[in-house]
Formats: sequence, C-alpha cells, structure tokens
Amino acid sequence: MIKIERTYTITLLDSNVINYSISSNNPCITINNASGSFNGTTEKIYVTYYVKDLDCFKNNLITTIIVTNDKGCTNSFTDTLVNECNSLEVSIEQPDSDNLLFNAIVTGGKPPYLFNWVYGLQAQFSNNEPTTGFHSQKQLTLLWKHDDIVQPGYRIPQGISVEVKDANGCISKALNYYKLICEPIISNQTIAAQCFPLTTGDIRRFVLSLTNLGCGSLVNNPLVITYAGATQRSLENNSYEITVPEFSTTSVVLPITVKNDKNIPSNTFNVTVIKTGICKIKPDCAAGFTLNNYTNNSRTLQFDNSAFSIIDFVDFATDYIDYSTFTFVPIAGEQVLTNATTLTITGRGIARFNSATTPPIITYEQTTPNQLITPIKWQVKNECDTLSQIFTLNINSVLSVAPAVNNITKTLFLGEPLSTTVTDTSNVTVTKFVTTTSPSVGNVSISSTGVITYNPISYSATNQVVTLKPVNQYGKVGNSFTITYTILSPGIAVPLTTCSPLVSYSLFNLLRNGTYSQGVWTGSNITSNAVSLNTPGSYTYNYTVTNPTNNTTKATSVVINYISLSITNLDIIYVDSSTRKAKITTAGFTTEQLNTITRINIRLITNNTSYLISNVAVESIVGSIIYVEFSLIDENDNSIIRNNYNSIEVIIPDNLNECNSEITRIYNKVPQELISTNNTGTGVVANTLLSLTAVPSINLSSLTASAVIANTKIFNCNGTFTYNYNNVLNEYIGYKITNAIAPTNPYGVESGSAVEYSIYGTRVYPNNGWDNKGDLKSGYTLTLLETSYWKNIAANTTDGPGNRHGIWVNDGISGSDLPYNKWVGFSKCIDIAVGKIYYVGLFADNQFKLRLNGITVLDTDQNGSLDGTQATFFYWHVYAIHIPKGKNTLELTGLNQDIKGGFGCVIYNNTLAELTAATSNNNLDIIFNSKTITSIDIVQDTSGIYESKGYTCSNINSVYSPCDNGTCIEYTVCT
Repeated sequence: MIKIERTYTITLLDSNVINYSISSNNPCITINNASGSFNGTTEKIYVTYYVKDLDCFKNNLITTIIVTNDKGCTNSFTDTLVNECNSLEVSIEQPDSDNLLFNAIVTGGKPPYLFNWVYGLQAQFSNNEPTTGFHSQKQLTLLWKHDDIVQPGYRIPQGISVEVKDANGCISKALNYYKLICEPIISNQTIAAQCFPLTTGDIRRFVLSLTNLGCGSLVNNPLVITYAGATQRSLENNSYEITVPEFSTTSVVLPITVKNDKNIPSNTFNVTVIKTGICKIKPDCAAGFTLNNYTNNSRTLQFDNSAFSIIDFVDFATDYIDYSTFTFVPIAGEQVLTNATTLTITGRGIARFNSATTPPIITYEQTTPNQLITPIKWQVKNECDTLSQIFTLNINSVLSVAPAVNNITKTLFLGEPLSTTVTDTSNVTVTKFVTTTSPSVGNVSISSTGVITYNPISYSATNQVVTLKPVNQYGKVGNSFTITYTILSPGIAVPLTTCSPLVSYSLFNLLRNGTYSQGVWTGSNITSNAVSLNTPGSYTYNYTVTNPTNNTTKATSVVINYISLSITNLDIIYVDSSTRKAKITTAGFTTEQLNTITRINIRLITNNTSYLISNVAVESIVGSIIYVEFSLIDENDNSIIRNNYNSIEVIIPDNLNECNSEITRIYNKVPQELISTNNTGTGVVANTLLSLTAVPSINLSSLTASAVIANTKIFNCNGTFTYNYNNVLNEYIGYKITNAIAPTNPYGVESGSAVEYSIYGTRVYPNNGWDNKGDLKSGYTLTLLETSYWKNIAANTTDGPGNRHGIWVNDGISGSDLPYNKWVGFSKCIDIAVGKIYYVGLFADNQFKLRLNGITVLDTDQNGSLDGTQATFFYWHVYAIHIPKGKNTLELTGLNQDIKGGFGCVIYNNTLAELTAATSNNNLDIIFNSKTITSIDIVQDTSGIYESKGYTCSNINSVYSPCDNGTCIEYTVCT
C-alpha cells in the first residue's frame, strides 16, 4: 500500500455553503476524506490517497476535485499523483576486479535509502553487512571463506544484486556479475635440506620463501602441504621453516598450496627437497663407538722416511662425541704424555691432537727418521660420559723410491683442450702431482688418475710451460718436470672493404712467426702474410695450418673487396628556363649501393664564384644511371635565376657511398653538335630543314629553328627544335601521327566482378624489382597487403580491388563473357604533372598487357610464373612504374581464355606506406581508375593485330591514342 497525502485550499466567492467531492477513474486508489462541505467562501481540506501497490502505479494517476456552492455554482480541477518510484535507479560498482568490494550507486527517489544485498555461494563468504535484510550500508565487502573445497564452477561469473528502498517505500534492484579471478601464482622450487638426528627419528629441515607472481598479496597464511609427516612454522615475511621425515631416496616432492589475502588458494606448486650432509645416528650411550677408516679399533698410516709429518682424521660415525675429553694413552717406557693431547715417542717423534678442525686431526711429527712401526693409542668420551675403547694409530715409516717423470712437449690448437697421461719412469706409484709453476696463458687441471689437461683459452706466440713434481703413495716428492705446449692458430681473419690500393696489408692475426709456411695459401701477391692489390675486385685468401702431433688441420679465410666507385659521364638536360635535369652515369656501384644514394649535391660554377645546391632528391635510378632534377632559382632571392654557369659539378656525398669520400664529376658548357640528318648539305633550302650541325656562339640564350618535315621517316617533334642556354637540344618524346579508323559495331562496357577476384589480397612489386612478364626478380621482396581494403576477405562480388575496379566487355548477350582469346581493352591519355615512380594496380581474368607510349611494360602471356595460373586475378598486382612528365598513352588490355572475364587498372600517386595504411579510396590519390572507362577502344588478336571492333591503325608499329583527338601514333625519342 502506498500512502500519498494532499492539502487543497478551496475558495468559491459569494458562497454560504461549499460542497466538494474527489474521485479517480483508477480502482487501485482509495480516498480518505473524499467528500464534505463547509460554511464560508474558503477552506483547507486534507486528503489521503492510498494506492494498492506499485503495479497500479506504473504511470501517473489523476484525481478530479468538483466544488459546488449553495447558489448552484460549480467548478472543478484535477491533481496528478506522480509515482516518484519511477525515478529511483540503482547500479552496482566494483572499483577493482581483484577485490570483492561493491558500491551501490543510487539516483532519484527520496532519501534516506535502505539496502539489501543478495549474492550467490553465500555460505562460502564472510561479509561486512551489519544485519540481514534492509540496512543503511551501501557498500559490501566479501571475503571468500574457502574452508573446505573449491566450489564447482567458482571461476565462472557469479551474481550479486542489491535492492534499494527509499523514504516513499519505492524499491529498485540491480544485478552484476563478477569472477573469483584473483588467484596467487607460486613457482616450483628445489631446496637442499640438512639432516637433524632426533631420538624420535631423523628429520630434514629447510626454509621456504614464497613470491607471488599472481594476484593479491601473501599474508603468511598457513601452507597446505600434501606430504605425510611434514610440519611448518611461519617465519613471517612469507617464509616458513619446513621439516619432513628423513627419506631413503635422493629427493622428495612436496605439493603445496597457499591462500592470498582474498582467501583464494594458489596453484599447486612443487617443492623438490634434496639431501645435503650426512644424517648420523645418535648412538645408544651403551652401544660403544664406531670410528670411520678404523678396522678392529686400529689403523695404519705409511709415509716416507724423508717426510717430516703426517696427519689422520678422527672421524666418528656420530656427531655426539665430546672431543674435549680426548686423551692419548702412553706406552710405559716408550712414550711420555706431556698433556692429554700431546704425546712424545722417545727417540722418534711427537703426536698432537687438534679438535678445532672438522673433523679433528692427529698430527705426527717425525724428529728422528726410522723404519719402525710406532703405535699411538688414544680414547675419548661421548656425551653420555662413556669412555670409548682404546684406538690405535700405527705410524709406519718406510724408505721409498722418489718418482721420476721425463719432460714432455705437446702441440695443440688454440681453444682445444689437450689431455696428457703422465707416467713414472721408475715403476713407482704416483698418487698426485704438485704444480710449482703455471703457464701464463690458459688453465691446467689435474685429475685423480694423473691426467693433466691444458686448455689454451687465449693465444700466445710464446710456448707455454707448466712445471710439476710427482709424489708417491708415501708422500715422497720427486724432481720437477715440465710440459711445454706449442699453441697453433690458423689466424683470425681481418676482412676488408677498401676503395684504394693496398700495400703490404696483413691478412691474418695470431699467426706464429713462420708458421704460415706450413699451410697452403690461395690468393695472389702474398709475402709474409701480407698482400698488395692494385686492381679492383673481390679477393679470397685461405690459410691452413697442420698440427704435427696428430696431423689435424685448421683453416681460415678472408675476403678483401677492393671497390672503385666513380661517375663516368654527366649530361645536363634542359627542362625549362629555371630547371635542369642531371643524368649521372655511375660505375662500380651495386644495386644495393645505388639505392642508398637518395640525394645529390650540385655546384654551379662561374668564372669567379660557385653556388652550392645541397641535398637534391634523387628522382629515379635506371640501371647505373641516376636522375636528379634541380632548380636554378636562388634559394635566398627568388628573382635570381642562376643560369650563367660555365660548368656544373655533381657530388655524391661521402656519407652516402661505401668509400666514405665525395664522388664528383664536372659538366662543362661548350658548343655541341645538336642535330644532323643523313643529308650532306647544310642550311635552309625552300624553308625545308636538311641539317643543322652546330650553334656558332655560346652566348645565345636560346635558338629556335622551325622545321618542315618532308620525309615521313623523320619524326615530328612538335614541329620545333629548341636549344637552351647550354646549347643542348631538349629531349622530346617524338611521334609520327596518322589517322585512326573508327570501330564498327564497338563493344560496350560492364562491371567485371567475381568472388575469386583479389581473394588472396594484393601484391606490391618494388621499383626495378620485376620483369615485363610481371614476375618478381631474384633478390627482391614482395609486399603482401591483406587488409579488407586490399583483399576480398568475404569472397563476394563487391569487395577487394578487383571487384571495385574491374570491367569487361558488354557484348549484348546476357550471361556471356565473350570474346575468348582476344585482347580487349582501352587506350587512355594520362597527363602527368611530375615525372616519377607511380604505383599501377592491375588484374585480369586471365591475362593482362600494359603498354605505355607504345612500349610494352607488362605482358603476362609470356610463359612467366603468372601465365596460365589464376594468380592474375586471385591477387591485385601493384607495380612501381616510372611515368614521364606530360601526356602519355596508357593502353591496357585483358585476355579471357574461358568462362569468366574481367580486367582493371588504377594509378596511385602514393607511397608504399600510404598504400599499406589505406582503408578506402578516400585515403588515396587515385589519378586514374578503369571504372571510369565507358567504351572498349581496342580489340586485337593474340598476335597484337588491331581488329575492327575497336580502333585500328594502318601501321603495325603504331598505337591508338586519345591524346591527339583519337589518332594513331608511332613513338620514338627525338634528341
């Protein structure tokens, strides 16, 4: 029930008695004080509305109040009851997905608010709610108990909801989902554990330190160790002292988990415990003593009569010995006990005990050489104060033969260890070697079996010597002997790239003096490991050295590249009054080296001064020729054109060539032969140019000669030959023009599309990296573009460049892609503002042919890798092609060999990076698109002969061109 209180003030003038009644058309409303009357003209009435429930109050409710007086006057008004619950909204915020902390965010309604939180797996969580049901706390924090087992599905999203109730009793509800994803991650460890003997059973003990690589924090929570008998003790800072019962194997594995501060268990990590140290058994105090290396409580040591002292370890099979109770037991009449740990043997020597070492030792020092057995007796107590039996150490002094070893010489290669087994020459047993001097280079190691290994870790031209002394089983030391090592090296190659002649250049390092005569050289002009070179080229030199000890060999080689980089010719070409083009012919450069030359410096030289133009960008590189176009306009004053030069010097900068020095060439402006014909006469006859051989003066700024060409075998270069200030003839694309024959019954154009077009993406071929068959040249790399703009990913008839730009013949027959085995296409006049490299995109089903100004640039019908394959239309092929400045005739034809036909072409004025980044046509500067073609201009047979369905030319060497009002042009170059 929802209660709404209202106060109305009713005024009706000129009244003695006023009556009112209140009603609503909604049956859910009950009205208290719904009618009544009062005397006078004005009165306040108090009304209470009761709405049955919120289902009745989904929309605003309207009540009508009707007022009448005693004179028959009537008035009425309405009251709209607004459901404020409709504006009450709540949402749940989880600020950190790694923490189960939730906030209720409330908007609308009437405060104060009460909250009731509901969440799944309630039994598995503790919470900070003050009470169940509705309460005033809008924040909830959960902590996962995880007391027993992980609930199935705890990693999947769990639900949490909150109900909010406002002061009007309105309720709103929100639901969120969360995951228990804050899992700690602990790495496996391997730890060595010491043994600790106990009367209840020996144990292994170690310290385990944990680092959490996952979520949450470790807070010294107890470990869960799945291993029988394992115990733990927290050392704080997430370190634990772990004990396990002694085990018989070399190692055991402890599977362990630990909870983080969110009470979420970690992964199961394994701690591999390995043994370290001996776990000696604490004896029964009445069980007696067991001494290692003693048999029947006695032990005999033998040493050479010449030795001064000998030692023996007191090594009991238990740690529970009280060595402070040690005492020698003297033999009456032969030995004197100075104190418990010092025993004098009359006429022979002194025995001493030292408990400070581990294990303790007995030292016998011989004062008088003899060859008699000297017994030394002693006892000790254990911690139970039990005295041991008497142990006897027999000292046997003998007269032995000193070992002898001859000097040894060895030869070995640098970096290859050599092991030598050393034997005595007098049949004496050698038990060890003592090193007295070591080699200055390398390491020496000696095994227990007398094998001496030398490792020459670095080179020395000086023989390396190790000096040793042999020692026999009685400790007698023999005379010194030496092992002399000769280190061989095939040398370290010193490769070289040089731009100048070599004189006595050393080929290899680390060669011993004279050792190269033992090897084999391959090369020329070698004298004592040095070479002299005067002729550019690539030279390989090899050196081999033989180890005379075992006839093994080592070899090394070195390559010397003597390169000569130069500019062999320089031509300056007139472009316009303020622009020149340099044609730089180079020699000695590889393709890779030429590609690193991206800029040229140019110096204009007059009689007294020079003007440097720095960092002129390279326009193009064709073969070994570099083209750069440069401006004569002064950089500081645009009104000055520096065309009064006598010579021009081009400079390849030192940092752009492998020789690291400037490479230059000078062009001198002198009169040149400009043009000639096969005629022998000169001059002007009847206004017909026969021959012009030279310009008489270099002071002319220009010379123009009008030419009337009478002989049709001479090509018309726009009717005018112009000579620039440098007296060099401008280069033109020249042509002979004839009329073209218009087609009869020409083909129309329709869209050429298929699901297969561009289905594999787009191939981009680099500049100079392809041949006229459309194949990639060896040594170059394709760029494959596979984004949705460059690839028909959906395999439909609209996506990909092939479908966007493809066209085909409309022969008027529905469903037909005729003709078959005919070259059909178009000729287009392309006016290029800047001559440079452009990217030209092509495809055809099945073959494509591209001609530029009468020259066939690409033709896939030539038994190349694209010929006869579907790659011509499975890919969109983009080639880097140089298109010259001015009007160019572009001719593209496609050949359909069966079923489906289509071809297309686009010219992009963009860089490769811009092509790669493009996502639509709007991202690119497209200067031609075959989709704009409206007619089929060209129809040829497979021999290239024009057919009447398209424009035809009478000369087979001509091409149809729309550049000159639709004519046939035979192109050549006029110079």
